[in-house]
Amino acid sequence: NGEQVVEVATASADVEQVWIDMTIGTPDVREVVFRLRRNPNTALVPIVLIARETQLTHAEQIAREHDRVIARLRPHSEAARLAIGDELAQLLPRDWPTADERLAAADAAAGLVRQFLADGRDFYRLRSGLARRASDINPLVAGDKSWQTLALLGTPGSQETLVSFANRGLLTDDQRKSATAALATSIDKYGVLLTTEQIARQYDLYNQALAVERPDAAILSKVLDAIEAPRRREMKGAE
Repeated sequence: NGEQVVEVATASADVEQVWIDMTIGTPDVREVVFRLRRNPNTALVPIVLIARETQLTHAEQIAREHDRVIARLRPHSEAARLAIGDELAQLLPRDWPTADERLAAADAAAGLVRQFLADGRDFYRLRSGLARRASDINPLVAGDKSWQTLALLGTPGSQETLVSFANRGLLTDDQRKSATAALATSIDKYGVLLTTEQIARQYDLYNQALAVERPDAAILSKVLDAIEAPRRREMKGAE
């Protein structure tokens, strides 16, 4: 729906074009385009309104109300979709940063965040400000140091993200081990911030892997070791 379009499109600055189907509602297309143009993340991003023949006149009217907005019939082939994509690319501002430039900027910002967190500068409110952005920190793209950023962030979202990476069978063993090590660091520093349901699911995943003798059972076991570490320390201290 329209609310989801706005939420997804404005969630990241790494957006080059937005495609909106004229059939969406809640709110309607005109309101969605208006909101996108008011948001700094999407104020200059080219937008295409995809319409059926009966909707095209209305779509063209909305497009005329804004810069860098076009209306096109719904494409029914890959070639047609690519043509629209190329047309939108031509509407980007001349100084629009490339994907590599955006990645470099994101890496530099992540480095500053990592340094602030490592220095314990909580007065910057970085931890609370980034609590909802943990899923955007992607070590597979931004580099190995991002594992440390997620470890130092110390939020439920960061631990959930690390568990997700550790569970992801399509990653290499080294990547999954890096995620597990970062999770262990986070838990050692901030305690277990995962929900009871998330922990129970982790046990289920491990038992399933063990039952069929999957080779990644050892990695999943290390994830559980990290989760259980605080409880084991408490039990040892009680002795």
